[in-house]
Parts: sequence; structure tokens; C-alpha cells
Amino acid sequence: MYRLLTIGFSAGGIPLAQHIFAALPASYPMPIAVVAHLPAGEDCDLVEVLASSTALRVVMAEDKSPLEPGMVYVAPPDYHLLVEKSGRLALSVDPPVKSVRPSIDVLFQSAAEAFEKDLIAVALSGANSDGVQGMAAVKELGGLTIVLDPLQTDIHTLPAAVVEAVDVDYVANIEEIASLLRAALEQA
Repeated sequence: MYRLLTIGFSAGGIPLAQHIFAALPASYPMPIAVVAHLPAGEDCDLVEVLASSTALRVVMAEDKSPLEPGMVYVAPPDYHLLVEKSGRLALSVDPPVKSVRPSIDVLFQSAAEAFEKDLIAVALSGANSDGVQGMAAVKELGGLTIVLDPLQTDIHTLPAAVVEAVDVDYVANIEEIASLLRAALEQA
């Protein structure tokens, strides 16, 4: 039974994330945690951008917030977003990981430790390998691992690195990812 969806992306990921959020029903029962590190050219209010794509409630994550069904929690700029075993979020100003903060690895690894097989992790596009170690942790602890097909994005460093390093459950295009996440409702 899945209890949390995590999504990580960097360069080129905003339209992909918007597509996923637009495809999720307003009644999506799982909380969703999002980490994105965006290049200066893509600087935006990610909460507002994602909220415009979905009927789900999108908020900036706050330290010690409980995870609530149907909520989307976005990592604030310059803070790592973690999931605690208590089912609460935590923010951290620990040093950057792979030169970035927030880090996809930090989110995926902490969520894997907290939720194990009850976790879904999705890696979209990105210009570095942040997310690979986290995806490996999710896979190792029995969570569902999904990565964007590297051929489906111009900025494919992240998905290509994940595919090379981790035996993920699904390598899929964006339509297939949206379908997989809707199908996961049956196990939520």
C-alpha cells in the first residue's frame, strides 16, 4: 500500500511535472513531496506554477508539517526536504549534496528510510546526477521506482544516470508515468 509519492527534477522538469500533476485526479489520496533545483533561467514560484496545473493543494513545505493526503509539498529554495519516520516533513540547511540544495537524493533517501515499500519515487529530467543514490535507496528498501525515459528529454543527465545505476521498476515516457501514478491509486 503506497503512502507517499516523491518527485525530483531539475533543468527541463517543470513542464514534465505540470503534465503529471494535470493528470492526477483531485481525489489523489497520497501526499506528494517535490524537490526541484532549477537553473537561474528557470527561476520561478514553483508552488504557483504547479498549483496552476492541478486541483490538488500545493504548498511550500514547512518544518515538522505532517504529511496529509492529497497535498503537494514543495521544497523551499536552499533547504533540503526530508521525510521523518513519524510521517512529518523536516527542513535542513545541511551542506549541499552534489552542489545543490535542495537535493533529490536527500528527499528520496529519507523517504525510503521512513516509508520503505510504501513509497513511490519518480525522477524526471535534470542536468546532474542528484537523485541516483536516492533512487537506489528507494529500490533497495522495496519502494516503486519510476524514471523518465532519457530519450524523452533534452536534459537527460539525471534519468540516464538513474537508468545506468539502478534497476528501476519503470523507464517510461511522461504519459506512461502519469498512468502508472493513477494506477497506483489502487494500492494507496
